[in-house]
Amino acid sequence: MSVQDLAAPKRLAALDAARLMDSPPEPEFDTITRLVRRTLGVDVSLISLVDDRRQFFKSQCGLSGDAADARQTPLSHSFCQHVVVMREVLDVADATSHPELRDNLAIRDLNVRAYLGMPLRSPDGEVLGSLCAIHGTPRDWSDGDRATLADFAAVVERTISMRSAAMDAIHLAELKDTLAREYNHRVKNTFALAVSLVRLSEKGAASANELSTALQNRMMALASAHDALAESSEQDGIELGALIARLLRPYASDNAGIEWNGPVIALTAEQVTPLCLLFHELATNSAKYGALKNSHRVEIDWSCDGDRVTLRWKEPTRPNASGKTGEASGFGNQLLRLSARLLDGEIDQHWTDSALTVVIGFSMPEWSGDVTV
Repeated sequence: MSVQDLAAPKRLAALDAARLMDSPPEPEFDTITRLVRRTLGVDVSLISLVDDRRQFFKSQCGLSGDAADARQTPLSHSFCQHVVVMREVLDVADATSHPELRDNLAIRDLNVRAYLGMPLRSPDGEVLGSLCAIHGTPRDWSDGDRATLADFAAVVERTISMRSAAMDAIHLAELKDTLAREYNHRVKNTFALAVSLVRLSEKGAASANELSTALQNRMMALASAHDALAESSEQDGIELGALIARLLRPYASDNAGIEWNGPVIALTAEQVTPLCLLFHELATNSAKYGALKNSHRVEIDWSCDGDRVTLRWKEPTRPNASGKTGEASGFGNQLLRLSARLLDGEIDQHWTDSALTVVIGFSMPEWSGDVTV
């Protein structure tokens, strides 16, 4: 292996731009390595970032000794460098018999025998490092192991991308003190919410595949909120109908659709993220169990009374072959209630034999006119 591969200027520039090397531990990354270790039943999980001299552990679970304390090793102890150079998954059942790895000092000093590593890419495609699973005894990795780790790697990549975008926003906002305070508040709330989503998803998932899929989808909903905020004007805000159109049009089809109607409402930045999560959860549940799955129509309307908004989601429901309706799971209900609390509002779900109606109430800054989309 040539160190020049690791020292490619474009790759190192992307690694530097990510601002992850030598950064302190962060709970959103630590939760993922903990889940990888538990889900795959391995001794160690790492989020490893590789430059031309060393590998730095942005997160680790199960590692001990000097490497854990230092949060890094030289390349003499790195399997993850091979993932970076190859730009693809590295699957090793027993490193002691691997022609390129059998002399790696990680075998002796870190008890690495079995290794599965997924590349972690920057938004522009440069491989920054690896999300890996390590075991101290030989192990044949299954297709399910590889698929699960790939899903978790996708969550790490999205988290890195959101983190970079948030830090860029803070850097720009620092040019103006008032904007700096606002962006800093948003970033803290975004990452606190990301941690909550990971923890709640873990509790609500019945399988590793369900967990990884739910995590990716909910992080995408969080990213949609971030994108909407990034594109909005601080002065004009984000209009409720436009936000609903942005979020829910992907769920519509030729046989099932979503209609919405209500007055023009300019949302505050604080209201956008919980509404994104709320609509995502309702639409996902409907697509899995309710009206959108059964080619029916969802109706959304909202009204204003003084400074209060009342938002209604209504869809026809019917039991399926297994007896389920579109009722949200225990976790889904937790997320809906969390979204309502973040809106400083309340939520009520009313069920009949033929319909589900969800009513959300919250305060709003200003509104005018009526618009039908």
